[in-house]
Amino acid sequence: MSENDRLLDSLTLGPESDSAILFIHGLGADREFFTADQQWFADRRRTIAVSLRGHGPDPLPLPDEGILTLAVEDCLRVLDAEGVDTVHLVGNSMGGLVAFEILRARPERVRSLTTFGTTPVLSTSEMTLRSAIWTTKLLWPRGLAWMSRRFGSFDKRAGEALARSVVYLKPDDYARYTRIIARYDYLDLLRESPVPYLLLRGHRDTQINKNLASTLALAEQQPNMRVIEVPEGGHLMNLEAPDSFRRHLEAFIDEIDAAR
Repeated sequence: MSENDRLLDSLTLGPESDSAILFIHGLGADREFFTADQQWFADRRRTIAVSLRGHGPDPLPLPDEGILTLAVEDCLRVLDAEGVDTVHLVGNSMGGLVAFEILRARPERVRSLTTFGTTPVLSTSEMTLRSAIWTTKLLWPRGLAWMSRRFGSFDKRAGEALARSVVYLKPDDYARYTRIIARYDYLDLLRESPVPYLLLRGHRDTQINKNLASTLALAEQQPNMRVIEVPEGGHLMNLEAPDSFRRHLEAFIDEIDAAR
């Protein structure tokens, strides 16, 4: 089987149903980042978690260009293989950007969108970007976990989970991903899209929160946008505050499914 024919490493749990969730991890993690959440939801709906290119123990290769476009295609191929037409997208950090790109490319396949540890708009200076890449690669592989702490506090268990999965990511692939997630703006997409959007805001996710002002202002004007503050949550909220994360996500998805 050629690399082009291979699907992303994925795990599907739960019964076949009309309601499915696609979990998309952040930089340095893999599909196991969401396994406990999948197990929690598995008696009620189908859940799918993927390992993006360059991530996980047997990763698909990462191209030099078109990374997010390919990520969209990869995720849609997984959904097609599972027979899922529409899906509730849930993305953490960089996974939120992949979810935004799926929404942009194929809005008819998105039933709802939830992000956490993600800001819809970011503008990182070239100096800060180069410093982050250089420092992280110098301290590799522990450097990514160390750098991630700059984007929000997370507890020991969450840090250990990231440290276990980051060993599969190559430093050059980290640099490629970092460059494409350093500067972006999805506010117009959210302004124009009617798809329900939930932003779970971790109170301890300090650096992300510094970049949310324009998103919070937009949310006050958009009836399909909702922001929920999770006081005990940081950048990796599903690991730090799993009960709150799952409760809010389930309520949001149940409300949308009930309205269909």
